[in-house]
Amino acid sequence: VCLFGGRGLVEGDQRAVRDSSGRCLLFECRERSMHRVVTTDPCPQLNCPESEQIALSSRCCKVCRGHDFCSEGHGCMEHSDCMNLEAGDCCVCKDGFRPLRDDNAYCEGTTWL
Repeated sequence: VCLFGGRGLVEGDQRAVRDSSGRCLLFECRERSMHRVVTTDPCPQLNCPESEQIALSSRCCKVCRGHDFCSEGHGCMEHSDCMNLEAGDCCVCKDGFRPLRDDNAYCEGTTWL
């Protein structure tokens, strides 16, 4: 777990901040501390109107509303499905399974008695 801006982040979580000149800096939680991620790629051209573009705290580039975050890779394991949200994704246990962790990434079967 890393502490960033007073909030706890888990391994792999990223946060974007703007420096005094407005440049976006991206940081990632690795090995219990925040490390700067150096990106040289420009932001992709978006194919949606500006009113449909959203800025996220976890990345420097905006995305279109309805973006498929699950297609970018996720940490949902067996018996857990990735579900897209407005500003990211989350894991949801499949029917008949219950979470082993708060993030629902790992789920186990329930036995009905």
